[in-house]
Amino acid sequence: MRIDQPGNTAASAGPARKRGTHPNFAIPPEQAAPAEAEQAQTTAPTQPPALPSRAATGEFVPDAADDRAAAAHGDSVLNAMAGLQHALLQGDTTDAGHALAALARTIPRAADPRLNAVLDSVALRAAVELARSK
Repeated sequence: MRIDQPGNTAASAGPARKRGTHPNFAIPPEQAAPAEAEQAQTTAPTQPPALPSRAATGEFVPDAADDRAAAAHGDSVLNAMAGLQHALLQGDTTDAGHALAALARTIPRAADPRLNAVLDSVALRAAVELARSK
């Protein structure tokens, strides 16, 4: 069966083949018709062009180690805030307040601006908690 158009089928004696598509036969590109020669040249495998690295173009590449250290410090501040809240419930906030104040004073800057925004929010919340505990 052969498909002539979408939706139309016609019976045929065998499979239809394009001229010159036998697996053991190939026409050299210089002897092929101009359209076939052009197609053979355009379909030749080529390697993609090499792209410059971000560092070579002068683009800033954030340092992941700085980001990890800043995020870990932010986690420490959050844990100290939880400790201060627990100490508030027990009535003794002196040690927990000093620990949180020391951590909140030294929040490092991250390379990622989004992480810096989160750390700024954590520092603000720590300041609020310290003010509440006094």
